[in-house]
Amino acid sequence: MKNSIRILTAALLCIMLAGCGTEEPPQNESLPSYDINVADLLAGTTAPPEIIATGTFAEDSAAETVTEAAVTDADGQPAAGSEAAQENPAAAEIPAEVQNQEGYDMAQIFDADGFAAVSCTGTVTAPDGLNLRETPGTGGKKITLLEDGTAVEVLGLKVSGKLYDLNDRWLKVRADEQEGYALAEYIAVECSTPAAQLSEQERAALGTVLYYQAMHLYPDYHRHAGPRGDYLDQFKDGFCRVVTNGAAGDALTLANLKKEFHRYFSADCDNYLDECYIEDMGKLYVLVGYGDNVSTDYVLPDRMTAQSDTELKYDILVHHHPEFADADFPEWAHDTFRLVYEDGSWKTAEIKEEY
Repeated sequence: MKNSIRILTAALLCIMLAGCGTEEPPQNESLPSYDINVADLLAGTTAPPEIIATGTFAEDSAAETVTEAAVTDADGQPAAGSEAAQENPAAAEIPAEVQNQEGYDMAQIFDADGFAAVSCTGTVTAPDGLNLRETPGTGGKKITLLEDGTAVEVLGLKVSGKLYDLNDRWLKVRADEQEGYALAEYIAVECSTPAAQLSEQERAALGTVLYYQAMHLYPDYHRHAGPRGDYLDQFKDGFCRVVTNGAAGDALTLANLKKEFHRYFSADCDNYLDECYIEDMGKLYVLVGYGDNVSTDYVLPDRMTAQSDTELKYDILVHHHPEFADADFPEWAHDTFRLVYEDGSWKTAEIKEEY
């Protein structure tokens, strides 16, 4: 069975769904966690590490027990970036024959501190609230708790220590005249700025932010009705009931689910929600299934390969675990990520979900 599915391909999409129950497995358990210093990685001096199978992930929402991430230096300060941050983050480890030399090098979005400026809006998607901190990292001093549904101004992306770890991608945001850092996984980002008003660096940074967001949101919408959805132990013909456990909004219907989905994904994306959901007596149910084995080591937005007023296209480098690599999934591969400007905002039009 193949280990990845293109968003525009219907085959096996719903099979990846997690089993339902009162104790759902971590939503992002297929994403690896690495112990790696972002300064070394941005400088291109550190080889891609072996996977550390954690099985769980730390969340910075109020309802979770937050573990202290190993994202500080010897002085207990957040790991800083490198003066060599303009270099390709993994160029030293990528064979020359698989490197894409065309387009804008995405590593250039980061400054010397590992920060990439980008101007967007966002909405908190954490049912129990999201911590706003003075510095990125779970050890940063808490400024306030952002309630679910809070609108924020996104100022940029900060990697605090583990570039590929969802717990180390932080957004610098402003909310109610307070600035700080919050975990990117719990903020749904939207950008309405036309391409002509964005610098090349900002377009590349936008692609990085929205790529990882799409990797998070896309399966969420197919598993349990978006980032605020949850399961109930109510079954119907192989489907499990889903409910909304977050901010109040429109009723949880398939039509409203599609409407919310298309806030972030293009209307051209045939998302097959019709195949994954059924409605009965005012209740919404999602198909129960199981995911494929994990074969992906990590993914890296590498190059912005096309730019226009209505489309931004990116090259994504994928490294598969050597022990899982085969003819269909070689150790190194290229994927395409594409944004389109639609209905006044940038939306994901093409993505390949990695396993």
